[in-house]
Amino acid sequence: DGETSMSLFNSTLHIPQAVQNIAIAYDPYKHGFVWDQLLPRYMSDHRTDNIRSIDKGQTLRLYDLRTGKGSRIQDVNYKPSDNFLFRCTDYAVEAIISGTERGEADVALKHEVRQTMQAITAMQIQQEYLTFSTLRDNTILTSGATLTAADQWDNDLSPDSFPLQDLQDACLQVMVNTGSKANRIVMHSFVLAALRRHRKTLSVFGIAPNVGAMASKAQLEEWIGCEPGAIIETAAHYNASIEGVADDFRAFIGPDVIVARVEEPNLDNYGLGVSVCFQGDNSMWGGDVPEVQGPMLVLSYFDPKADPRGAWVNRVVAAIDQKIMVPKAGYLLKAVVDGSNTAKYGTFLLS
Repeated sequence: DGETSMSLFNSTLHIPQAVQNIAIAYDPYKHGFVWDQLLPRYMSDHRTDNIRSIDKGQTLRLYDLRTGKGSRIQDVNYKPSDNFLFRCTDYAVEAIISGTERGEADVALKHEVRQTMQAITAMQIQQEYLTFSTLRDNTILTSGATLTAADQWDNDLSPDSFPLQDLQDACLQVMVNTGSKANRIVMHSFVLAALRRHRKTLSVFGIAPNVGAMASKAQLEEWIGCEPGAIIETAAHYNASIEGVADDFRAFIGPDVIVARVEEPNLDNYGLGVSVCFQGDNSMWGGDVPEVQGPMLVLSYFDPKADPRGAWVNRVVAAIDQKIMVPKAGYLLKAVVDGSNTAKYGTFLLS
């Protein structure tokens, strides 16, 4: 009857409130950060120091070593080259967890954890942005090419578009200059899709150009002459807009591809470069200093003046210098797809 029907929808039976076991939240770590895969971490005891180098030209010099009775034997020496001075820049951000907010926050927000992770994520975004800004600068990574519209990989019908050849040439340059195969080829997911679907790519591997046809990463790597597993796909992005303005999501790598020989820090290093990191002395801090991804410290202390009920402050600190030591160990392919095609890529590949 009418009375029963009304009771089913009687809003006084329940007042909507935040549920405790679900919340909507983007996890940036699913896409991952790759800055220290391109420039591996080197932990330094000082914020500034020199990295010594040995002159390649002297190492490869051709001597006349013929000798005979009574002749002088040629002596040789290695030659120290220019030092690479690094200066680590300090970066810091704080997450303030006030007693008032801790008491009021809904359980589903995981307020304390999420507030601290926001600071850690902000630091990761900063380092990812700085690394790609350095490596996408063709005045720093001087070996490379900028593709024209006719050459671009998403211009599939152009006779000049041949992405496998572009990558093979890049890998060849890296191998000739370093003596080792490229072991890092970083590109956006959209770019990798254009490469794997390209009609010439499919033709090389004898794959029929059907809908959804793609070449595998292993096939691509073998053909272009890099190490197995070198291709790294990334969809990591950041919000370029300031707070209060519409979101503007951009990929760190943009429409570019970075091909490189990367080596862990060692005494015979001829890789692209390193991320020199300095942690310093945090012995004065009484709070926990947990290990986090990257060369960062989380320093915790209580500030009784930050809130009427006091607040815990979690400060994330890092000191880094992204140092390119062997520019010719890298090769930069710029604008391999038309990043301005927002109908296809949104704003992600806008430079």
